Amino acid sequence: MLMERDIERYTEDYLAHYGFEQVLVEYRRRVVLDQLSAVRPAVVLEIGCGLELLYSHYLRHAAPVGHWVVIEPAPAFCASARQAALPGMTVVEGFLEQSVPAVIAALPRPPDRVICSGVLQEVPSSAAMLKAIHATMDGRSLLHVNVANAASLHRRLALAMNLIPALDTMSERNVLLQQHRVYDFPSLITDMESAGFSVEERGGYLVKPFTHRQMEAIAPALGDAVLDGLFELGRREPELACEIFVNARIVS
Repeated sequence: MLMERDIERYTEDYLAHYGFEQVLVEYRRRVVLDQLSAVRPAVVLEIGCGLELLYSHYLRHAAPVGHWVVIEPAPAFCASARQAALPGMTVVEGFLEQSVPAVIAALPRPPDRVICSGVLQEVPSSAAMLKAIHATMDGRSLLHVNVANAASLHRRLALAMNLIPALDTMSERNVLLQQHRVYDFPSLITDMESAGFSVEERGGYLVKPFTHRQMEAIAPALGDAVLDGLFELGRREPELACEIFVNARIVS
């Protein structure tokens, strides 16, 4: 079975261990919103929404999107999204890999932008996820994927301290959140190309020197200016960033 995930347990563990993730979510959202604001898409497909809706943040700076479709497997997150009742938003409950027909039915046409934010490392089969995404797109659609970076500064430091045997070693947090892999640029691009995508852009954001738990402890002392500097440093030095992204289209 592809969907070997306890989504209710995942939801509980994710919320219970949010911590520094809240800061990271804000910077991750900034990157995605910058890209959406640059093109003002009419049709958006978002894979996984969490509790803080990306669309609600987008609406603070832009006009409503004609059709914003969310596919989300967690009932709690779906309920929250539906309760928000944002203009043009449709919520489909389920795993995308099992729900492609329902998602396509909810879309008026292939989406201008597909957002797969912090999801690809969590699914049992990245190939199945990318195949499902591919099925929703046409040649005009642009896919944004962001994931944690196996070659980030904090993992390089852990390797230098002999705390992990390899950069792609699964951490306690990875295991807790039922994640299946940690990507670097080469492995992410390989998976994308194997699924029939052509990568047009790559980048990163936020250099995180230490683990989530350690960053949670020191973030208040660092302050917003330092955190913003670390965010910008990750953009300038994506190989060291704690998260990386690619933008891609389907191969015609």
